[in-house]
Amino acid sequence: MKKTKIALILALSIGLGMSYSPVISFAQIASWAKPSYDYLNSKKILPVKLRDTDFSQNITRQEFTQLITTFLLANKSYNLDDYSKSIYKDVNDKFINLASSIGITSGYTDGTFKPDLSITRAEAASIAFRAEKILSPNISGTTPSAFKDYKFIQEWATDAVGYMSTNNIMSGFPDGSFKPSNNITRQEAIVLTKNLANKKSSTALTNIYDFVKDDEYMKKIEYEFIFSNLPSGIKFKQEQIKQAVFDTFKEERDTIYKSFTDDATANHFNAKTSPNLAFAYDRSYYVFGIEQRTNINGKTEQRVFMSTLAKQGETFTIEKEKAYSSWFVMQ
Repeated sequence: MKKTKIALILALSIGLGMSYSPVISFAQIASWAKPSYDYLNSKKILPVKLRDTDFSQNITRQEFTQLITTFLLANKSYNLDDYSKSIYKDVNDKFINLASSIGITSGYTDGTFKPDLSITRAEAASIAFRAEKILSPNISGTTPSAFKDYKFIQEWATDAVGYMSTNNIMSGFPDGSFKPSNNITRQEAIVLTKNLANKKSSTALTNIYDFVKDDEYMKKIEYEFIFSNLPSGIKFKQEQIKQAVFDTFKEERDTIYKSFTDDATANHFNAKTSPNLAFAYDRSYYVFGIEQRTNINGKTEQRVFMSTLAKQGETFTIEKEKAYSSWFVMQ
């Protein structure tokens, strides 16, 4: 396909590189937790799924594992696609698979993870402490005897609670207790993670959802064009697409991509896309990409498309209806 460069005036007009930040109702989050939310969001270490929710509710095992693993991934390189194989019989989540494989968390003796169970303060301290030890292997904890209920802290959590409290990552209650068996809320978990992140150099933190770069399928500028010109009226925003791609296993993305390109070629649809723009979402399948044409003046034009795919057995077929952006003249 002929390589084109976007004119500078076009690049300025469409705002390449601008990011989308989902708007949440801060009535759902306490004022003392909002700065931590803002910090994690700005550092790109807040899972998209936790950006618009009721933060006063208890956080689940799956949500907390995703949150702590995202913090870990922002500081240490792991390829989540290496953890696509399910470990537990009740959930297949790359964050959970990674966390379990490297010893941050574990499941139950019956082979389940129980992702929807609420997590306790002792469990949260233990998981966060293990993640911190991966980044700083020499750290250690001590018996948290400052808490009047320290004898009720489970043995497997004592070092973790000691470290977390000594380093002001977690704190106790005004009555001098830690309450290890109490559940931890989403906003408390966000503050905990923010306190962990405070101990790290901000230059080390990376946006784990950002795949916008040159690869074998597309140029970085083409990815930027797509995300800056998404079709109007669709339900997806930039960060939601990146999260959905991130959450879809590589093997499935490759299958969706191949099915789409085979179908597009057979139907003479002049499209350019990538496995990094193919994903599963809410039992449906989507592909974003660029369509090009030559106008009556001999100029190359391109627009962004969103295509929905239907799954039949193990194959995918392109549905007729597509969403499009406006055409842009290239030069």
